[in-house]
Amino acid sequence: MRASSTNRDTDASGGHRCPKRSNGRSSSSSMGSSDSHPSSWVILNKHGARRDSFPGDRTTSTTFRSSDGKEISVSFELVEPPGTSVLVVECPPQEPGPPASALWHSCQPCVIAAHRDVVLLEITCPQLDSPYSCRFVDYLVYQASGGGGSSRRPSLSLLPDHCKRETASCSEATPRPSPVRIFVREKHTGIMSCGGRNQEQDSSFVVAQLHVAHDRKIWPPSSKPSEITVSMFRSWSGEWEIFKNLHVHGSNGGRDLEWWSTDAVVAYRRRFFIWVDYYRGMILLDMSSQLSQEKSPPPPRPELRYVPLPVDTVPGDPEDPYFGRGSPRMFRSVCATRDGVKFVSVDHQRCSSFGVGHAGRLRWKQTFRITTWSLQEDDDGGDYTWRKEATMSEGELWDALNSERRRRRIPHLTPEYPAVYMENPDAVCFRLRNDDRYKSDEPTWMVEVHMKKKVLMAATAYSESKDGSSCGCYVDKGTIESARISSEGHLSFPSELPRYLVGGQACKKRTQL
Repeated sequence: MRASSTNRDTDASGGHRCPKRSNGRSSSSSMGSSDSHPSSWVILNKHGARRDSFPGDRTTSTTFRSSDGKEISVSFELVEPPGTSVLVVECPPQEPGPPASALWHSCQPCVIAAHRDVVLLEITCPQLDSPYSCRFVDYLVYQASGGGGSSRRPSLSLLPDHCKRETASCSEATPRPSPVRIFVREKHTGIMSCGGRNQEQDSSFVVAQLHVAHDRKIWPPSSKPSEITVSMFRSWSGEWEIFKNLHVHGSNGGRDLEWWSTDAVVAYRRRFFIWVDYYRGMILLDMSSQLSQEKSPPPPRPELRYVPLPVDTVPGDPEDPYFGRGSPRMFRSVCATRDGVKFVSVDHQRCSSFGVGHAGRLRWKQTFRITTWSLQEDDDGGDYTWRKEATMSEGELWDALNSERRRRRIPHLTPEYPAVYMENPDAVCFRLRNDDRYKSDEPTWMVEVHMKKKVLMAATAYSESKDGSSCGCYVDKGTIESARISSEGHLSFPSELPRYLVGGQACKKRTQL
């Protein structure tokens, strides 16, 4: 459907503007986006890059002082999907002693969650003489400017410690012990931007973390949750609230939550936090009653609801004693788009017990099949169902990848880590990587395909070598490319940051394949 000019390579340099999209992008989008507008979303890598001297840019960069007093600069290397964007952290030399490059070489910046104009970050710096001991771990909220001509610049705010309390709120007028830090768990924590249309006036946000506890003191351990807790930080209150012993409606008395382990957290609009176990289903937290900024009366206790995924659950405990739980997020993904909540699954014969609408082994001649669904809410908001949107077989994907001439052939590999395009719910991005250790010099491809039209919309490649070739010259630690490589096997985070940055666009241009 698209000409070869729509495909972009990752080793390009250039400005900070997104290229225009071709007709193939907007013609199928339910949002009716215009061809003349650049992409307003990006895919953020889990791991960030570290630099000792980074000038940043006038669009995404901002600074703050860490908990140990160091001035840190944070910015983003934004590129248009299906390429991945990278968090960049820089700390210039400020004091005599070990060079900053040695001090910060093991600094580990990473993305925890993202929603609209906010990104939750973790920055960890180990001790030089003890790499297993941390000098500090800071959890930060990066907030973009208002966009659309707004004069507000990006900012960083440090999340406070949890309170060492088991009551509903840390703000009650009762004696409180010293606060204790509870590490934010990446797969359990989400962030929600609560600002309205006027981001200049409302920059509020909420951070929420779900903990599903199982009783490990008995043998055999209980498969049903013994306690469900939500910790919530509202920016306008400045304090954490901890809600314990919550009930999950619709979970069949907790039986649907047996062996629950959260794989991902998704924030949808200003309405839902969604915690996903790709073996079990979803837990929804409706934020409709939680966003009041009035001090009295206080918001009610959170209400949780269980929603199954439109695929068969894995019976019993999915934790293998030798191989662990596996990585279901490699082939399944719940995504928030402008058109609603979407679910995409890549089912193949090696994991046939995950079947799409089948109990037992799936039977088809091809190796895998891709299916997408859309979450539907009934009129009274009490029930949720899934509607199947599109399917694509292995052969249809290969036909799409082979449809255009290009300098480098896109390999025929099982697609992994699906992500639904935020602006076009019919487009899905995948990673194609050869895990054969004897072919480790082959580049990793990111492709974007239209599920209904069965066509390739865009493709980009990156490699462990400096120039994207197979020369075997590996990049230094902390660079943009190594951040992309180290993020393989981890969550990625769709984000609408470009919409809220000054000028409304900040994606780096890509050269043509």
